[in-house]
Order: sequence, then structure tokens, then C-alpha cells
Amino acid sequence: MRRIVVTTAPGLEIDAVIGTETNVVAKDVIPFKYERFEDCPDADKNHARQPDGYVERSEWADRKAKTHTCHQCPTCGFWVMWKRKPKAKK
Repeated sequence: MRRIVVTTAPGLEIDAVIGTETNVVAKDVIPFKYERFEDCPDADKNHARQPDGYVERSEWADRKAKTHTCHQCPTCGFWVMWKRKPKAKK
């Protein structure tokens, strides 16, 4: 077996063991605590409203990512919180 660490984004590393079984443990990532993000008790407070449907949600997220960054909800662990990016200095 061989162990590797992969950096996928700033501050996010995936620690993996490669061999007969692969176990992936992400650091600084909150595990999902509910089966669906709608089950989160703080959904009204923390979650951004998003369209239904796979294609509609994907297109919406692509547009949203131009001006916002996506973050995990501290309660449920789903990536459903959007925070506005700081404006670029001229």
C-alpha cells in the first residue's frame, strides 16, 4: 500500500491510502450529518435558495460562482452557503 496527499483547493487536502482498499479522509471538511440538505434545521438561515433540477441548479451555480464562493453549512456539512467575493482593487 502507498499513502498520498493530494491538494485539491487552497486549504483542502485529501489523504488517501492506495492499495487493495482506498480510504479517503478530507481534512478541514465537515462530514454530511443529514441524508438531504433540506433536512438541515438551519436551512432557512444558512442555505442559499437554489433551483430544482440538475441542469438548472448546475447553470445557476456556474453563474453564482462568478461573484460568490461556496462554503459548507456548519450544521449539516452540505456545500450550500454562498458568500460574495471581495471586489477586485483597481
